[in-house]
Amino acid sequence: MPVKDTFKHKTLWGGVGFSCGFCRHRANDKEWPNVRRDYKCALHNVSLAVELNSSGYIEGEWFCRDFEDNGNSYPPALRHLAEIHGTLPENMLFGFDGTDGYLREIPFSELEKYR
Repeated sequence: MPVKDTFKHKTLWGGVGFSCGFCRHRANDKEWPNVRRDYKCALHNVSLAVELNSSGYIEGEWFCRDFEDNGNSYPPALRHLAEIHGTLPENMLFGFDGTDGYLREIPFSELEKYR
């Protein structure tokens, strides 16, 4: 079932203020651009290449229900994530670029095809 985007898009350029880039579980992020497209989540051991544009840089804001802040996220967004955590499905990557007011959803099982 689609998840409604109830986050406030109030940071610079209309962003929410947190993403996998601000998660303590991100991995293979030492060199940018990430031309090897091996950017991943160490917690779930899944590729995050879907987040990379054709130049190898992160595009957009993404998260999963297990997001853990590394200290760089926007606090109001984190509080809202904590409020809705229990309603979010597991093993799903969410993007704030969805349509009709809903989050984009990509099951972890489909992430490898974006490498």
